[in-house]
Amino acid sequence: MPSHFNLKEHQRRDLTSLVSLGPERLDEIRVAIERSQEAPLTPSEIESIIDPTLKDLEVTGEIVTRVLVSMAITCRTARISTAELMDRLQASITSESAKGYEAEWSKARKHIESLIDLAPIRRVAKALDLSYDHENLLSSTRILCDVRPVFSDDDAEISGAVVMQTLSLEYRRNGRTMTLSLAVDSEDIEKLSAECERARKKAFSARRKMDACHITSFIVGEEKGNEK
Repeated sequence: MPSHFNLKEHQRRDLTSLVSLGPERLDEIRVAIERSQEAPLTPSEIESIIDPTLKDLEVTGEIVTRVLVSMAITCRTARISTAELMDRLQASITSESAKGYEAEWSKARKHIESLIDLAPIRRVAKALDLSYDHENLLSSTRILCDVRPVFSDDDAEISGAVVMQTLSLEYRRNGRTMTLSLAVDSEDIEKLSAECERARKKAFSARRKMDACHITSFIVGEEKGNEK
């Protein structure tokens, strides 16, 4: 692994926002998370804990949570310590010649490191990592309707038409966007709709069982509490 990260613009912007909070505010965030009686498992639950500490600022709990959880996931997937992560981020800052920023980073570094090491942050990072630990991740689905004309024997007239439908899947695999198109008929669509509804019911049933066992859980892609 390289000794530093090549940060994208949005990552650099988010990190700058976090560092700009300064040591005192970062400590307030740490204390809020440590004192919370909640057992967060999703980013939004972390956000709700952090937001009250940022009421007078432009930086939001969403930004702070996104940065901290992303860092924790990086430590987990790259199998590096928080200290090593911070070293590589510092090398990235230096390599990008962020003038006037290194001093702010140095003051905030140990406070950010302590935030990443908090059990709730690690827990949310692990839950997200497990949620998306698949070879193929579905990005979008569409069912396209296609009308194909049936011509007369001499091709002079359209004597009829066939209505066809195609299930189009877009997914991510090893960082690449892939597509798959499948011809489906009306019966296929009815079966697919029924299977989707069954999948939702089974997911909610599984979550209720976890709740009954006092095990915090969430359905991937859906915030807890949206059950219908």
